[in-house]
Parts: sequence; structure tokens; C-alpha cells
Amino acid sequence: MCSKVLDGYRALEREGITSLERLSEYTEAGILKLHGIGPSSIPKLRNALDEVGLSFKMIR
Repeated sequence: MCSKVLDGYRALEREGITSLERLSEYTEAGILKLHGIGPSSIPKLRNALDEVGLSFKMIR
């Protein structure tokens, strides 16, 4: 499933993250390590994940 919210996030695309399912395999901290992703991106991405019943991976 591709999401419009991921459009424009070249940093995600460079990492091969082109779907919310793939995004949910990462922790928030892992996403923040990507060049081009800042703290203000996380709430938008978290909301997009939440809308489809997904979330960022939790650290165990």
C-alpha cells in the first residue's frame, strides 16, 4: 500500500521505504537517523501509520 504521506520523503524512498507497511518495520529513532528526516516529520508519519492500524516498531 502506497501512501500520499510518503510522497516527497526522498529520504524514505532512498531507504526503500515506499509503503506504510515497510515504514512500520522501523523505529522512530531509526527513521530520525535518515538524512532529510527531522523531528517534525515523525508526527505526520505516526498519524499516517495510525490511520491504517500500524505503528512504528517498538524497541524491546
